[in-house]
Amino acid sequence: WGDNAPLYEIVPLSWVKPPRRSARKHSRQQIDKIKASYRTLGVVAPIIVDGDYNLIAGNGRLKALKRLKAPTVSVIGSST
Repeated sequence: WGDNAPLYEIVPLSWVKPPRRSARKHSRQQIDKIKASYRTLGVVAPIIVDGDYNLIAGNGRLKALKRLKAPTVSVIGSST
């Protein structure tokens, strides 16, 4: 991976910019299931962002965290 290794960070939720259009639509029930999972297990899989914290993958997880009013989010991103 060298210099282009992905970075794992915990950042303020407000830093992550949701996509203008999501490839997948999540129902309220799906978001509620993700919220319940976070309450039980915590965040297991970080969301994926680019170097500017634009969301690449994890829109449902991001929505669930926002509804839970989480202050931070785990992300994996690129430094480039």
